[in-house]
Amino acid sequence: MNKWTNTFGMPLYRILCRNINTTSKNIRDTSYYDIVIAGGGMVGTTLACTLGKQPKLSSKKILLLEGSPKQDGELKPEYSNRVSSLNPGTRTLLEEIGVWKHIANARFQPVKKMQVWEGCSDAVITFNYEDMVEDVAYIVENNVLISAVNKELEKLMPNVTVQYRAKIKGYQLPHDNNDVRIDLENGSSYFCNLLIGADGANSQVRKAMGVQYLTWNYNQMGVVATL
Repeated sequence: MNKWTNTFGMPLYRILCRNINTTSKNIRDTSYYDIVIAGGGMVGTTLACTLGKQPKLSSKKILLLEGSPKQDGELKPEYSNRVSSLNPGTRTLLEEIGVWKHIANARFQPVKKMQVWEGCSDAVITFNYEDMVEDVAYIVENNVLISAVNKELEKLMPNVTVQYRAKIKGYQLPHDNNDVRIDLENGSSYFCNLLIGADGANSQVRKAMGVQYLTWNYNQMGVVATL
């Protein structure tokens, strides 16, 4: 997860403000949102929290559609093998939106030095700061990160709404100035001015847009362990 300003080259809310129609909507129906984020997980959930804390978007209604059930947020004594390596820029972002303090109160592990070997030669590369005074990265369990972000999301209601177990059936993308329509498997529909796809490698949003991409199998596997 890179910091949003690093990924897009500018603060994310500026990009969104350019895409969102600033004129007032006459739609008062509860099914309309200014921004809909399809897909929760670490990226979608963090994005919803980041947008919800932007003062320039305080008047916008934001909906996060999460296909999974809500986590209980309880920190279990067993460590999870589903972890992510967060760079210092991401930590800065999480600090800015008030999430990092929850992670620090739970658990994480800083990385001071990293060394990578090439399996078929003597090639090696090492990452670390001089005297290892600064951290290279931070190992955080995925469920710890999501739980921390959810704690801040709960403070953003009703500006940000999260719908769990939201199984998306399909999208109707506009060809003019009409709104995007999102149909759920339970029969309900939502409309929005801006749709953000954060729904993973097999993104339905990408398929609806007809975006072409390349993929291939590396025929490799990895072993993950907790020490």
